[in-house]
Amino acid sequence: MSPPKSPPKSPNCERLLRTYVDSVELHRIEVSYNEHLHHGHMLPSIQFDYGRCLVHSRFPADIIKLEYRPIDCCYLTALAHTKLGNYSAALQFTKAMLLKEPLNQPGRELQDLINHKVLREYLIQVAVVGGVVVMIGVLISMVMARR
Repeated sequence: MSPPKSPPKSPNCERLLRTYVDSVELHRIEVSYNEHLHHGHMLPSIQFDYGRCLVHSRFPADIIKLEYRPIDCCYLTALAHTKLGNYSAALQFTKAMLLKEPLNQPGRELQDLINHKVLREYLIQVAVVGGVVVMIGVLISMVMARR
């Protein structure tokens, strides 16, 4: 197996994963969203702002309550799934976005970042399993040496 490549050059994606919305801002936009929802005339900008705030919330429960919308919110939805560690779902949304807009640079950067995170997790899992196998081998050899 070849060594993993260095992380993709996507400071914007990394920055977005570490960006959080102020709770006052989230509350203000949530109130506005609920008012529009109650009156039955939702503006796309309000819906987008609310989704953006939910994605950038510090609390996973807020990210989870985000309603996933069609392609126009794929990037934020993919970002939300990435923050939650749901990489397969995040990749589905980036693929859908890139099917519609193949030259979308933020989408490509996010997809590269997700792929890197998946590879890193895989390599960590392989290392853990390898370590366990080595430990078992050492224990067996110690038991055999005592006989």
